[in-house]
Amino acid sequence: MTFDVRDLEADKALDMARLYGQCFDNVWEASFFESKLTDSCFAKGIFVKEELVGFILVQNIEDEAEILTFCVRENHRKQGIGESLLLDVLKQSKILSCFLEVRCNNKPAIALYERLGFKKKGVRKGYYQSQRQGSQNSTPDAIIYTYSKN
Repeated sequence: MTFDVRDLEADKALDMARLYGQCFDNVWEASFFESKLTDSCFAKGIFVKEELVGFILVQNIEDEAEILTFCVRENHRKQGIGESLLLDVLKQSKILSCFLEVRCNNKPAIALYERLGFKKKGVRKGYYQSQRQGSQNSTPDAIIYTYSKN
């Protein structure tokens, strides 16, 4: 499969919100993505035939990056798309360290992070809460991972 990594601007906020809603139980409105992309954040997207199939939203402060969210459409997973997005962010010369939180039950994401050199640093108990109607009423823990180029 051929895919294209691109910088995302605020005009893709609605597409990002739709994809986010397909991947997660909670909802982030397009206005959230729009405001983040005009602040200290940047986003990278993966396109297949002009369709956004994955993206990563990163807040960058000096040489440290925080991955705010990272998702790939379900039917495009396990094809190297997520890895390409994450590597694209980590290869940026100004980023020396990175951290993120991931649901404790998201085994594919955890495997990716560990394969790329992220280290487990802690746990946030009951971090994730669902906002979607009809979703299971649980609050899974978040595992905190960090990455350092040093």
